This record gives sequence, structure tokens and C-alpha cells, in this order.
Amino acid sequence: MSQSIDFRINDFVTEYLDYKGFNDTVGIFLKERKTRQEPIQQLTNGNHLQDTDHEKCQIIKNEMLKYFDDGNREEFFRLWLKHIPANIIDSDPSLKSLEFLLYAHFSIYYLRPNNRNKNEQAAKENMQEFKTYMESIKGQAISQTSEILPLFALPFVTSPDKHASFQELFSVRRFWFW
Repeated sequence: MSQSIDFRINDFVTEYLDYKGFNDTVGIFLKERKTRQEPIQQLTNGNHLQDTDHEKCQIIKNEMLKYFDDGNREEFFRLWLKHIPANIIDSDPSLKSLEFLLYAHFSIYYLRPNNRNKNEQAAKENMQEFKTYMESIKGQAISQTSEILPLFALPFVTSPDKHASFQELFSVRRFWFW
């Protein structure tokens, strides 16, 4: 194992011991690590993220929410893929459903009546991305979820914003899938 991975594992061990309240053990472990001149992640009163890590997470979250609200699919999913490992998404059905709903959100973003930024080209591209995404998840359990099943028809319906089956998606309610 590389040294940086060893140090990170030791940080996790320290966090775990701190979380479980093994204060004496944490002290001794940190003392030994210091003797070895290992870089040590600082704990902040039982909070397992450093303040800077928490700030970074907050910045990323705010960026993602901005991209979500602005309909910026490319930037949203750039951050999504960068910060959420694909194996985690694939192994968690609720995350897979969320990912599907996010693609659905972007697929209709520019078609919504309350959207002042109409962009026909972006609407077509987003719908095509949604279709491509759906093709990539064939055979997965998500297609068997009754709440999501109607959304599989979206890319195949001409003018989904006018289709009776999808009226709720195009209502002025802001977050139709929350």
C-alpha cells in the first residue's frame, strides 16, 4: 500500500475510535503517529469531517443545486460523477432511482411552462441524454418501480409538455419528484 493510503486508513481508524469514545486510545494512537511523523487529519470535537472538508462539501452541494435549478445538466452530472462513485450508485437502489429522476428533471427542464429560458436545442439534447441513460440501465430493477415506470415513455412522446399523461411534470410546482 502507498504511504498516503496508509495515512488515510489511519485517519479513518482515528475517527472511528473517536466516534466510539476511546479517548485514551485515540491519544496514544495519535502520539505514535506523530512520533512516526505521519500527517494527521484533525478531528473537530467528534465531527468526523474537518471544517475544510465540511466547507468543501457545502460548496459542492451549493454548486450542484445551482446547476440543478439552472438546468445545467452537463455541469451537474460532472460534479455528480466526480463526487459519487458509480459503484455506490449502482449498489444503492434509492440512489439509482434518484439518478433516474435527475435525468428526467433535466430532460424536461427547457419544456416547462414557467421556464423563461426556452432552448429547443438544449431540450432535444437533454431528452436524448435521458433516452441514452435509460438504454444504459436496461434490465435493472429501476424499470420495475411503479412511480418511475411512466417516465420511461418521455423520450418517445412528441410534445410531452402537452401530453395528458405528463401534465403533473409540467405543472408550476417546482420539484415534482421530491
